[in-house]
Amino acid sequence: MHVDEKTGDKTFSISLPKENSPLGIHVIPNNSNENQVNGLILQNIESDGRIKRQGILEINDRIIEINRINIEQCSFE
Repeated sequence: MHVDEKTGDKTFSISLPKENSPLGIHVIPNNSNENQVNGLILQNIESDGRIKRQGILEINDRIIEINRINIEQCSFE
């Protein structure tokens, strides 16, 4: 885990084993402007999803990387 000294934001990685079940999360784009997404904000965690069972992520956490690919400068599509 890394803690940003200026903002206090914590950055960490999680790995989930592959399963044939949904993650159980709902995300919305964290738009810095109309055309660019600054990651995804975790809006809801389903009680029967894989993320809830892991107990690591919380509502309003920001996802900035998926499968080692940074998504901070991507479009939501």
